[in-house]
Amino acid sequence: MEALIKTRGSINGKVTRFKNYINEVIASSPDTTQTLDEIKILEIKERLNRIREVYDKFDEIQLQIELSFDEQETVQYRENFEEEYFHIVAQAERLLTRGDAIRELLTLEEFKDFLSQRANLLETLELNNKGTHNSKRIEHTKSKLFLVQKKGSDSDSDEDWGKNKKAPGSTAKKDDGGKGKGGGYTRAITLSPELAAVVGAEQMAGHEVVKKVWSIIKERNLYDPKDKQYVICDEELMKIIGVQRFRTFGIIEYLKNHFVD
Repeated sequence: MEALIKTRGSINGKVTRFKNYINEVIASSPDTTQTLDEIKILEIKERLNRIREVYDKFDEIQLQIELSFDEQETVQYRENFEEEYFHIVAQAERLLTRGDAIRELLTLEEFKDFLSQRANLLETLELNNKGTHNSKRIEHTKSKLFLVQKKGSDSDSDEDWGKNKKAPGSTAKKDDGGKGKGGGYTRAITLSPELAAVVGAEQMAGHEVVKKVWSIIKERNLYDPKDKQYVICDEELMKIIGVQRFRTFGIIEYLKNHFVD
């Protein structure tokens, strides 16, 4: 029994050292919105795994002690130990999730990449239709990219981009936006059988295809739980994307392969 109590004391010491370590990390990084560096995150994860193994050992030893001594003191010891243990484990888990909301936002570079991809797609769709409106739409997208590169990202959402807007200094007429009307990004595009099966239509405007696929991703909760900038394809989506996991704002590159005209 003396050996069990001694081992239990050693385990308690390990939990105390882990507690001191976590408190030091918190003290050195007081900004709770700031993500810890990768090395520190890996270190916390490894220490957390080890301290969980320590708890399993404690539970085994404490049970033997409780079976031998029917005293309130042994029960109180467990309560005190577990209160401290679970509190510090919760603090460690919270450290690992710091900045998750921020990581889900696009960085400036990622936003610039998206604008570039959008402009490239508009130009691709414009090849067979040289309408004035679409040319101006392309220039409008490029002007957004220029402003982002110069000043930073405070641009409109993709939903806003899908609406009819005039380019700076433009007096272009309002786009009807009807199916089969217009050109480029707003005209109805014939889709491949695979993509048509996913979105439920054989023809659809380019921006509507993107919005529809994003809607499907949200409805099916296909975002990677570890990094929501990525999507993990289900069987149906895999047929049009072609890879198991992809970055959401690179989706246009995959979809345009299924635009027949």
